[in-house]
Amino acid sequence: MRKNAAPLVLAALASLCVVAAPSVARAQPSASARQEAGRHFRAGVGAYQSGDYATALGEFQSAYRIAPHHSVRVNIANCFMHLGRPIDALNHFESFISEATTAGGLAAAQRREVETQISELRGQVGEVQVRIEPASVRDPIISVDGQPANASGVIRMMPGRHTIEVTADGFATGRQEFVASAGQRAEVSITLRPPTAAVVSTGAGSTAASTTTAGSSTAGASTTAATTTAVATTTQPNTGTTTDTTTATSTGPNATVGATGATGSSTGPEVGAGNDVVGPTDRRRGLPLPVFIGAAAGTGAVAIAWGVFGGLAMSANGEFNTIARRVETGAAQPNDVRTGEQAASRARTFAAVSDVMMGLTIAGAVATTVIAINTQWRRPAAERVYIAPSVHLAGAGVMVGGSL
Repeated sequence: MRKNAAPLVLAALASLCVVAAPSVARAQPSASARQEAGRHFRAGVGAYQSGDYATALGEFQSAYRIAPHHSVRVNIANCFMHLGRPIDALNHFESFISEATTAGGLAAAQRREVETQISELRGQVGEVQVRIEPASVRDPIISVDGQPANASGVIRMMPGRHTIEVTADGFATGRQEFVASAGQRAEVSITLRPPTAAVVSTGAGSTAASTTTAGSSTAGASTTAATTTAVATTTQPNTGTTTDTTTATSTGPNATVGATGATGSSTGPEVGAGNDVVGPTDRRRGLPLPVFIGAAAGTGAVAIAWGVFGGLAMSANGEFNTIARRVETGAAQPNDVRTGEQAASRARTFAAVSDVMMGLTIAGAVATTVIAINTQWRRPAAERVYIAPSVHLAGAGVMVGGSL
C-alpha cells in the first residue's frame, strides 16, 4: 500500500541537520561521522524515491546509527509503512515526537501530520496488556508466537490469532491463545502454577516418576490430550525368545492407530510385498502437472516485468540525480529543470508499476508453492503392481494386484 510521502519530504529537507546538527541529547559525532551519515541519508532518499524501500530503510538506519537525529526516524517509519510493517512504523513515529520534543520542540504542522499517521497506524494493529498471576512472580519473560515481547507494557501485534507464553523461575510455562482485533486494546490474564509431579506405570509392577507442566488454555476453553503406548509380548514355545507382536499407540481421546496383526479394526495402511504401501493418503489424487507448470510460468513472467520496471525506475532516478548534481554545482543547462521534473515523474510511475509487479510476484510464488505441494507428481501406489502372499481354500500362493 502506497502511503503519502510528505513526512519523508519534510525529513529530506532536514538532511543538513543530520550532517551538521545531531540531536543534543546524544554525544556530538565527529565531522567524518557526520559526512558518512549524510552519505547514507542521501542514498536512502534516492532508494526511497525509486521505490526500493528495503534498501532505503537500511541506509536511513545506518545514518541514524552513525549520527542520530530525530528527523531520520520519520524516513525510517515511512519505509516500514511501505514494507507492510505498521507496528515498527508506529514505534518510530512515536519515538520521533518524543525525541523532537526533547531536542527543543516540533513545528505544530509537522506534529499534526505525524500524529495523524500515528492514529491511522493504531487503527491497523491490536494491543494487549498481559496481567500475570500470582503477583509474586518475579522477572517474567513474555513471548508472542515465539518472539520476545515487552514484559512491562502494552504489546502490539497484528490482527489475528496469536499464542502468548509466560515463563518464570519456579513456575510452569503459562500459555494462552489470543485473537487481536485491529484498533482495539485488550487485557489477557495468565496464571502461572508450580510444576506438578505425576506417576506413570511402566508394567511388571514397576513405576517411574515424571514431571509435567500446567496445560494450555485457549480463550477460556481447555483441551486435555493423553498419550498411551502399550506393548504386548509373546514367548515362542521351546525357544525361550520373546518377540514384540503388537504395538498400539493412542493419542488424544478415541484416537487409535492400528498395526498389522493386531486384534480388531485397524486404521493403518495396507502393506503388500514388493515395498509398496497402499493407504488412504496414497489414493488421494493431486493437481495435474500442467497446472503447476502454468503457475510457475506466469509467476516467472511477472517477476521479469518487475525487474524491467524496477530497472526503468532506477534509470529515471539516476537521470534525475545527475541533473540535481548539475543544479547543485551551478552547471545546470537551460532545460534541466523541466527534464528533471520529467525524470522524477517517470521514476515515480515506474516505481509504482514495479511495486505492483513485486506484489504479484510474491503472490504468484506463494500460489505456485501451494500448487507444487498439491501436485500429483506420480501415480498413486494403488495403480501400480504389487505382490502379496495369499491363503485360500485350495492352498497358499501369491496374489498380484494393481495396474500398469
